[in-house]
Amino acid sequence: MKKTLIININGIIFNIDEDAFEKLQIYLDELKRYFVNIPEGNEIIEDIEARIAELMQPKISEARQSINIDDIFEIIGVLGEPKDIAGADAGDEQFENDNTQKETKSARKTNRRLYRDSDNAVIGGVCSGIGAYFNLDPVAVRIIFIVLTMAAFISFLIYPILWFVIPIASTASQKLEMRGESVTISNLEKALHEEFKQVKQNIKRLDTSSIGYKLNTLFKSIIELIYKIFSAIWSIFKFLLGIFLIGFSIFLIIVMIGSLYFNSFIMDNHHFIQNNFSSVEEYLKYIISPFMADFLIVLAIFIILLPVIGMIYAGLKLLIRFQAKDKWIKLSLSVIWVICIFTFVSVLISEISNFKKEERIKELVTLSPVKQNILYVNMLSKNENDVNLQDWPDENLYNLIKNGNSKLLVGKVRLDIEKTLNTSAELLIIRSARGNTNDDAISDAKNIKINYSQNDSVLNLDPLFTVTSNLKWKFQSVHFVLRIPVGMKLFLNSNTKAIVNNFENAEDNWSREITSHTLQMTDKGLDAISFSNSSISTIALPENRIINIQIRDHYSISKEDWRKIRDSRKYGSLFENSNKINYGIIDFDIKKSEDEHFKLEIIKTALGSSSTDASSTVQKVEYNWEQKDSIIWFDPIFRFPIDVKPNDQQVKVILRIPLHRKIFLSRDMKFFAANIQGLDIDYDDNNDTWTMTNDGISKNNDKKDSE
Repeated sequence: MKKTLIININGIIFNIDEDAFEKLQIYLDELKRYFVNIPEGNEIIEDIEARIAELMQPKISEARQSINIDDIFEIIGVLGEPKDIAGADAGDEQFENDNTQKETKSARKTNRRLYRDSDNAVIGGVCSGIGAYFNLDPVAVRIIFIVLTMAAFISFLIYPILWFVIPIASTASQKLEMRGESVTISNLEKALHEEFKQVKQNIKRLDTSSIGYKLNTLFKSIIELIYKIFSAIWSIFKFLLGIFLIGFSIFLIIVMIGSLYFNSFIMDNHHFIQNNFSSVEEYLKYIISPFMADFLIVLAIFIILLPVIGMIYAGLKLLIRFQAKDKWIKLSLSVIWVICIFTFVSVLISEISNFKKEERIKELVTLSPVKQNILYVNMLSKNENDVNLQDWPDENLYNLIKNGNSKLLVGKVRLDIEKTLNTSAELLIIRSARGNTNDDAISDAKNIKINYSQNDSVLNLDPLFTVTSNLKWKFQSVHFVLRIPVGMKLFLNSNTKAIVNNFENAEDNWSREITSHTLQMTDKGLDAISFSNSSISTIALPENRIINIQIRDHYSISKEDWRKIRDSRKYGSLFENSNKINYGIIDFDIKKSEDEHFKLEIIKTALGSSSTDASSTVQKVEYNWEQKDSIIWFDPIFRFPIDVKPNDQQVKVILRIPLHRKIFLSRDMKFFAANIQGLDIDYDDNNDTWTMTNDGISKNNDKKDSE
């Protein structure tokens, strides 16, 4: 067991064995005794200590934390003994020069470093330093910089950057490294002798009154100022970058932990996850095995955490400015990070393969005959597990419900209605699921539970299906297809609106709009049972007069409201004689009359659970128009009582015009006439006169007619 000491050499802390410290102390004492009477002896000792510290640093590693006696002998062998210097001084100078040349030539291959040469500097020593590094004449390098400046102004921009980036050779050992010479005691002594001689010669030659000296000093001052500014900006930038890296890393750690273990960090629009799982970890365990879920999360943590640690470490180095031998640590962590990414992707691909096959199981049920040829589809509001369909979010296809200590996966079914050529109604139940193989997918589909039953004319359908508690989520779905023969009637209760698809129907309506109505299957698809009331009036108008078509609005309804209600096919409400009423926007059309008379046809329609119900609804719809001489005033709206439920009430007004008769459309009337086929409406054109032709209504080109 050896005793270890802690020493400080050139500002760097080292652990050193006691015997190694004693040998180093003897060596340094001999050097001090040798250089004590030399004017530049203290600087030589400082350079030697700096060189010793530089040679010691590579000796320290994770496996060995202290300097031993063998390291000291090796360092002394590189630097040389003081007695070697004394022997060299007494020996043959020619022999020394030959050895120095050989040593220098060998050292240039291994020890050269790029520095700025301040001893031979004209401005900042950049060119002289580059010349020393490449063994070129500094004058040649300066000429190249001048030519580049004159040619493209490049070197003028590059020079300050190189001044900022390249360190200055301030010590004797650095000047030796710049020239490619070995940093030995003899070379250090010789370099300092030459430096002092150079300083004396420069002082003798210095002429501070010359213009060249003043210009050189000014230019140096400018460059030094730029250098200081760049240094300050760079220091501030490194400081801010360090703070940013550490702060951003902490933010990523918070986001990572929150996303994995707290559902508040999960996407707000993914209601299925937020409503049913406390974390992504719990969600993954419902899709894949718990072991693989935990394994993927651990890999994800390493994939995110390792770069975060790297950013924190880099930020601390920028802030504290410490040096560390961390090459192998960085390399090891990088290898671990790549392995984690590769493993994560491999496991993810393997788990995704469990969903690659899709299979469907079809079950066809022939329904019993129904009374009065009408089938009532009763979509239940709750399933057998008491899950209420009304509480189900529209955007969710799946949900989870508690079943004792476990949870059941519940999904929303889909309903389609088709025409069948058979005489009896049929119900097709399609269960589908995914799996790694076709057999796995079939097995998962068989584990889907869905309820349905028929009681006389009522078909009860469960709106939700369930999956057994031990089964993972595999894109399970249930699709009801109700096949109805032509002529059979069908009534869909209001709950079917939540699950019905856009099936084919005769009026091309969105399927959800025709629930709660009695429908009938036709050759064109399902058609709602409606009632229409049509009335035709003959209008007596003066001959050879242009008929003026105007809109009369007693209720001050804005055109924007007209447009919203017309386009949405919905209804508004207003007060008439202190009574609140519902109103809708009319449909207006222009057609050719079969004779020489103007005619006005008004068609009122509505839906109902039966023809009687639809007829009663139509009778409560009111519409008004008025004629004054050659002017016809149309109300833009129709009305019905507030206590009458909106049931697709519509009013269509058709104006039939005799051949060659002319009409004038007011600006407001253009709004209602815009959808008429063949009518080219220009809201900015004052010529609003039209003539009925065999091909339909046509705009007049004769301005006299419009006047």
